[in-house]
Amino acid sequence: MTSRQLCVFYFTDLGKGLFECQSCGRHRKKTPGSGYSKLNSHLNSKHVGFAEEYAELHAAGTPSFTAFGFVDEVTSNIYKWMEWISARNLPITEMENKTTRAVVTMKSTTVQTLKQYMRHMGTSFCIMFDGWTSNALHFLGIYAVYMLEGEGCQRLLALFPMNEGQSAEEGQSAEAHVDHISAVLNVYEKEMDMVKFIVGDNCSTNQSIATGLGIPLIGCACHRFNLAVNRFLQDYQTQIDQIQNLIIQL
Repeated sequence: MTSRQLCVFYFTDLGKGLFECQSCGRHRKKTPGSGYSKLNSHLNSKHVGFAEEYAELHAAGTPSFTAFGFVDEVTSNIYKWMEWISARNLPITEMENKTTRAVVTMKSTTVQTLKQYMRHMGTSFCIMFDGWTSNALHFLGIYAVYMLEGEGCQRLLALFPMNEGQSAEEGQSAEAHVDHISAVLNVYEKEMDMVKFIVGDNCSTNQSIATGLGIPLIGCACHRFNLAVNRFLQDYQTQIDQIQNLIIQL
């Protein structure tokens, strides 16, 4: 692989010698005819293992960094503006302030555009979520599911760790999930009482969430099937263990 291939893959050319890293969104300048040393320096210092990642994706036939599964530029930009406005308790008109636009990294947008995205969810929608734990961090992915002009829509609202620093029992309780989801909805100026049902797996935590909110839980069909299969195979656990041990020895 060449330096040019890596930089074309990881950076977007914004013109006039300015490049944007597709991984972290930072901007780097490159003087025409100077090569790719500055861009490579950013990758080496901020994204360790980028060369191995590129080689793996290239071998798998992944055509671009965006296709690898990162959030598209429009969605990311709108979310950053919403987070900026809500976290700092600013008026929505702040996004059109010239001084603000000069210091933030998001691309300029308008109040009308931001309100349009907020209105899409309406006042009645579903929340679909699932969690994943890595070491001491519990990540929660939250989607909004709603109808827009007669068509079903799914929008990723958030994907980040919840209740860092707390024990697993405290940070992953039904109450902690509700608080986390409520905080995410506040970013979009929505409230929990707008949620008409939730979609998730059939664990006791999700059942407790649905009971506490007084709304239905639509359990994952695949998860129910997996639970049913495990229950069916309980009487054959000895044989299953013997087969597993045999396979390990082969």
